[in-house]
Amino acid sequence: MSPVTLVFPSSMMQSHAFTRLAKARGDRVIAASSVKADETAKHYDHWVYLPSMYDPGFGEALADLIASEAITHFYTPHMVVYLAVKALVENQALAVILCDSPIATLQGHYRDVFDHARDAAPFIEAISGKAPSPTLIASLFHYGEQIYGQTSETKIAAMAAVCADAPKGDVIEIGSAWGRSAFVLATLATHYDIGNVLCIDPWHYEVENYETDPELVTATNDSMDWPLTFSIFCTHLVPFSGGRLNYLRGLSENLIETYLADSAQNSPEFGHTTYQRTASVIHIDGNHSLEAIDRDCRLWCPTILPGGWLIIDDYVWAHGTGPQQVGDQLLAAQMTNIECAFCAGKALFVKFRNAFIGPPASV
Repeated sequence: MSPVTLVFPSSMMQSHAFTRLAKARGDRVIAASSVKADETAKHYDHWVYLPSMYDPGFGEALADLIASEAITHFYTPHMVVYLAVKALVENQALAVILCDSPIATLQGHYRDVFDHARDAAPFIEAISGKAPSPTLIASLFHYGEQIYGQTSETKIAAMAAVCADAPKGDVIEIGSAWGRSAFVLATLATHYDIGNVLCIDPWHYEVENYETDPELVTATNDSMDWPLTFSIFCTHLVPFSGGRLNYLRGLSENLIETYLADSAQNSPEFGHTTYQRTASVIHIDGNHSLEAIDRDCRLWCPTILPGGWLIIDDYVWAHGTGPQQVGDQLLAAQMTNIECAFCAGKALFVKFRNAFIGPPASV
């Protein structure tokens, strides 16, 4: 039988998030609060009133609710409520399982984040030659986890190393989706005072697919609500932009001239941002077909400054070989101009000694 969880108080934001996950697992959720006209009640399928935990009748009301609704679990994001209910469960032998203490859960999360940041520090320093701020890396890991995406902690650490070593210039991202890696780049570009970030993505289902894409990749793109994805991207990035991030919406091959022709970009969400029109770091994470990645490299890599970095996402990719083929061709063609190259978090990272010199764009 599926668990039946009582969520109390239902008005807290963490209660909403917990309920969404519980319902997705197939659990039944009973929400409750001590506010009779609780405006958050409308967000729950089943909501009931419980008296205040300081009311003499609270314990009896809780026990009656547990029995009448066959409640098996109790969740609260409020530590004082947790301690009060924990005492009632123990003293009255209530047959309900308490979910983890909210403070213990919070502290456990951050201990993990800080441990992972400390573990990443030697790797970052080995690449950049600079000892990273543990707080910066912990922040990247923590906030990055809140944004949906496939950028791993290993890749985030490598991006931190690259940005610590990068010259001053624009940070370009081709393919931003929900904004996890864009957040990482924006935070690093600001921290190291590299330059401003430009995110390029169509956020439109009709132009996200190529005929050569794997069937499941195409199906994934088709299943996405792209206007919503764009709104999610903006929601994630607005707090971290500070006038240092903007976007161009469309295919990267159609926007290189826009980027080169105008140093100022404007949008309703991010306002005015000025660019140098030469790149310090380019992160290519758009369509992964051979044709698309090859075109992105040919068009955008010539903007990379001496000492600048190129990141090709999914150089190791389970769904195709496009990123690896383009990466290998680039490594061979630029061999004498490459100061450093490595693979981390499935991405290829390449640092150029001098300005990128490649064949003319074949578009």
